[in-house]
Amino acid sequence: MLRPTQLSDRDGILGLIEASGQFDADGLVGQVEDAIRRRKARLLIVETSGLPAFAPARAFYPSCGFTLEATIRNFYADGDDKLVFTKSVTPGGA
Repeated sequence: MLRPTQLSDRDGILGLIEASGQFDADGLVGQVEDAIRRRKARLLIVETSGLPAFAPARAFYPSCGFTLEATIRNFYADGDDKLVFTKSVTPGGA
């Protein structure tokens, strides 16, 4: 799911990626990046949980060029942090 935010200029939030078995997550992220570039967006944002079960996601996003920007402690529930990753999708990454 890709959705623009209403409070900032030209960004998109990628949410609810779940993968099991044979899944081309790298290809999916590339398709999302292409889609938001066509919308003239400049920033892609992904959010995930800090729970141990989400460790693969927390490792995956940096491998695709995302940077960890924020950790919001106890966001989802006590002991379940929200981690926010971003990636520039403008030419040259600026």
